[in-house]
Amino acid sequence: MLRGVRLSSLAHHAIKPSRISPLAPLGWRWNHAHTTTATSTWSRRSRVLGGIALAIGGVAFYDYNYNASVIGRNLRTFWVCLNIALDYKFNFTPENADSIPLLHQRVADRVYNLLTSNGGLYIKIGQAIGNNAALLPQPMQEKFAKLFDDAPQVPYSVVRDVLKAEYGKEPAGPDGIFEIFEEEAVASASIAQVHRAKLKSADGEGGGEGEWVAVKVQKPSVSKQAEWDLAAFRVVMWLYENYFFDMPVYFLVDFIADHLRRELDFDLELNNSVQTANLP
Repeated sequence: MLRGVRLSSLAHHAIKPSRISPLAPLGWRWNHAHTTTATSTWSRRSRVLGGIALAIGGVAFYDYNYNASVIGRNLRTFWVCLNIALDYKFNFTPENADSIPLLHQRVADRVYNLLTSNGGLYIKIGQAIGNNAALLPQPMQEKFAKLFDDAPQVPYSVVRDVLKAEYGKEPAGPDGIFEIFEEEAVASASIAQVHRAKLKSADGEGGGEGEWVAVKVQKPSVSKQAEWDLAAFRVVMWLYENYFFDMPVYFLVDFIADHLRRELDFDLELNNSVQTANLP
């Protein structure tokens, strides 16, 4: 009887559904485990790739909207200059003598597109090189000559923000800096543009009607980009002289950088203008 109870109890427990573990075919179990592992691996990779893409997008957004595209400009510079160096390294050879004019044209196009895409101080760097372009290949001379044309204007809203940041007033109006300030620039260069404005009557000589003056406004992104642009220029010239080409080009860096910094110093320009006006 006791043995029967035991058997009955064991049988009762043995048939509980919670204790049933049906055996699946071995192949099914292996495929299921393999699929689960692959799905988990792909999920982890997707999260990592998504995080990287989000980080890159965040950096790009910040760089474009709050950092004057400094990072993007430098990456573009290094990429284009690397392509130029490799193009000359592999194709400027006696065996390719017939295609060297095409090589010069290709490089001239790349340099011109880089300078105009980055704009700002890059145009000034190109103009500084263009002033001494007589020794460069003809395609480069032609491209550098185009850099002396008028540069695109920044919108009046940007100019207005610059003046308000400097003086705390609107450009024109009863409480403004000037009586009249023309929104469209009469000239635009790589780092600044010039607007016509009329001084208020009290500001004119003798208290009469205000005179018309030229107002030179520096484009706001230039000041943020300047040192980064000059640093990239310095790095590229150093690499060209020491690694890619046996050419003494680095000596130009300090001369051009000092010249460009002086052009960006509007206080220095003002002092020079005042001294010029006071000459006998």
